[in-house]
Amino acid sequence: FGHDEVRDVEAAYQYLLTRSEVDPERIGWLGNSMGSATALLYAAENPAIKAVVAQSPYTTLEDMVQANVRRLGFPTFPLAPMMVFFIERKFGFPVDTIAPIRHIGQISPRPVLILMGGKDTWVNPEGGQQLYAAAGEPRELWFDPAMGHLEFHEKRAAEFEERVVAFFDRYLPGKP
Repeated sequence: FGHDEVRDVEAAYQYLLTRSEVDPERIGWLGNSMGSATALLYAAENPAIKAVVAQSPYTTLEDMVQANVRRLGFPTFPLAPMMVFFIERKFGFPVDTIAPIRHIGQISPRPVLILMGGKDTWVNPEGGQQLYAAAGEPRELWFDPAMGHLEFHEKRAAEFEERVVAFFDRYLPGKP
């Protein structure tokens, strides 16, 4: 859910620092779905990450569980709160510790680009606006009401590439 995966991202970051072709002043992350939530959590704790692109992130685990219970056609109450309760017991951490909405503000003044689709059923589509509101400047939101979960790079590949590359070029200046 992002709790332990942040350590994987730290390992990847440490590996990048060993590479002579990597400029440590030009490291940014791009994450998708839970990977985008993990990228936001990691960037909040590592100020060396210079920019983050997050496609279809969740705001809180509770919110993601509710969206998926709805997607499966079940009532969110009492099922979603029960699932969160058992997730916390099974994995041994409070789910609010892995809530990007509670950490995204710590990334500023480093930039964040959030991509969210209005037809996303895996995460709450309103979460993009909520994360954008909670983020500090500079921040960007690409919301498309016609997109579902992770569809930007699939259905609008050329525009996705253009926007993401332009974002990183703008905020990771210097030699490529």
